[in-house]
Amino acid sequence: MGKLTFTTRPGYGPGLALTAVRVALVAAFAVTVFGGVRVVGALTSEPTGPASAEERIIDDALRVIKQDPTNVQARWQLSLALSTIGDYRQAHSEAEQAVELDGRSVEAFYALGVAYRGLGDLDRAEKAFGKAGSIPGSLGDVYREVYYDLGEVRMELGRYEEAVDAFERALASGPEATYVVIALADAHRKVGNTDRAIEEYLAVLGYDIENETALAALRELGVSESEIEAAKDVDGHGDR
Repeated sequence: MGKLTFTTRPGYGPGLALTAVRVALVAAFAVTVFGGVRVVGALTSEPTGPASAEERIIDDALRVIKQDPTNVQARWQLSLALSTIGDYRQAHSEAEQAVELDGRSVEAFYALGVAYRGLGDLDRAEKAFGKAGSIPGSLGDVYREVYYDLGEVRMELGRYEEAVDAFERALASGPEATYVVIALADAHRKVGNTDRAIEEYLAVLGYDIENETALAALRELGVSESEIEAAKDVDGHGDR
């Protein structure tokens, strides 16, 4: 499997509507990270069972768990997929079991954080995401998602300066993603760092010239159309 890079999340915004993207990212990387059982093989071949990606993950994970109840990666993948379809209580149960089986699994604590957030327990979600970020050994793209979600939780808690730190860690952890840059800009704006917010929004236009979120924010902040147009032509071809 080649390296995965997600530069945008369709419909960027607060809340859990984007969990499916995270499931696809983290679950797909599990094939690379772990040898042995191929829990999400259906994601990279023609579907032969349930219609949706989440249903295929659930179906495959349940079959693996039936054969091996101690399979950690199957547990956290199942948890993430269950969160995607809104079954946060069962997702929490599966993530808790994954953490009990392997207290050093980044992905297990990440899944636990997603489930807690879905249940509305932001304090425990923050703790789980923070624990995931503190454990070494996983891939950069996974840590990017961990710190992005940590930042989102801190935004919801109103701790904007700490959210800035989390989003900066997300950007430092994996390939730059537009949704993370936008989130960082939003956090700077909440803190009152208007200049930094403008800088980040303009940077987005350097490689995503029609980004509606960045354009709307810049206009709300009073940035001139000439400056906006100039940002779209960085290096003459829209590269940052």
